[in-house]
This record gives sequence, C-alpha cells and structure tokens, in this order.
Amino acid sequence: MLLRYKLMALFSLCCCVPYGIAKDKEDEKPEISIIQKRLFDKKREVGLALGYYPDDNFYEVYPITLNFVNHFNERYAWEVIRASYMVNKENDLKKDLEQNFGVTPSTFDEMTSHFETAFIFKPTYGKDSFLNKHIINHEGYMSLGVGVANFERQVSYGSPNTESAPTASIGIGRKYFINKAFNVSLDLKSMLIFKENNTENYIYLGVGFNYRFDLFGSMHKERSRDTSIYDYIE
Repeated sequence: MLLRYKLMALFSLCCCVPYGIAKDKEDEKPEISIIQKRLFDKKREVGLALGYYPDDNFYEVYPITLNFVNHFNERYAWEVIRASYMVNKENDLKKDLEQNFGVTPSTFDEMTSHFETAFIFKPTYGKDSFLNKHIINHEGYMSLGVGVANFERQVSYGSPNTESAPTASIGIGRKYFINKAFNVSLDLKSMLIFKENNTENYIYLGVGFNYRFDLFGSMHKERSRDTSIYDYIE
C-alpha cells in the first residue's frame, strides 16, 4: 500500500512540474501589439456642415457651414476657416408672447453669421465591423477655437442695428470614413459669445460632409498592394 502511494506521488510530481515550467515560459513571452498606420491621411479637407443651436431664446438657429482644414500629421490639424451662415426661424416663445399676450420683447438678438479658426487634436483612430461584413474606419478629435459672431439686434421701437462679438469654443467630434476621400463627421461644441453687456453660451450640434485631398504629396508613402493583407485591413 505504501509503495502505491509513493508511485502516485511520483507520477503527480512528474505531471505537474513540466506544466509549471511550461507555464512559466509562456508567461515570460512578451506581449506583441500591432498598431496599424492610418489609411486616411490626406493633407487637406473641405467640408459642408448642417447644424443646430438649441439655446437661442427667440429663434431656431440652423447654421450652414463651409470649412477648410489643413492636417499637419496624424495627431494635429488646423481648421483654417469655418464660416457659418445662420438660417433663423422664430420659435414658439416669441410667437406666443406676440400673439397671445400682445408683448414684443424690447430687444432681441438674431445671430446672422459666425467665423472661426480652430486647433484640432486627433488622439483616437480605429475601426468597427458593421454586420461582420464591412469595416468602418473612424477618427476622434477635439477642437479649441476662436472667432467672431455677428448679430442683428432687433428692437420694437426702431430700426435694427448690428453687433459683432468675439467667441471661444471647445468641441469634440468623430469622423466616419466612407473611403479615402469622403467622410461624415459628427460634432458637439460649446461656444461662449462675449457680448458687450453679457456672456452667452451656445451648444452646437452638427453633421458634416467632407472631402479630403492632397496637395504636394501625402503624409505617408502609398502602400504596395501586392499582398492580400492590404485589402483585409481596409
């Protein structure tokens, strides 16, 4: 009986020790991470954006925006110019005051246009699988901008006048690439408007349709397409 226990103990030791050695060697293997270079790396970008400012007291404000972006590299870009024209529609509050109470606000500002330039930081880049059939590449970014907003000040007792006020904005967004040239962007911004008498805060929600192109070469050399892996990672 004692011999049987000794043989069982010896067998268990022989089985466990190699496993422990193999496990230690496996744990010693270095982890390898592969980070793919960005496929969508064109230097210039023009865009058309449609947006909405939900914070105005008397108007529904819908900005139509044209912009031009210069991409320095994969991390940083400069939105050289962002020009917005406002399509304004009187909201229910103003109509209710005028029609039901016979009251017109003595003064109210109608934003007519906005011009801005912004620094862009692009910290994230990745891709999603859609229905396990299509790869959608996307890029996340943050922006910090300064600009000028133009208003038409409506008054109930005379002719309207105009006012310009400096602005500062901070925003986040994400771009979804359709191909190497076209992408769709989603933006959320908070904008401060420094008027003479007060400071106002506006929230901007927008969707943009953008076209990227190169002038004087790309940020990266074109990859060779002689292997099937290139098509796979796209």
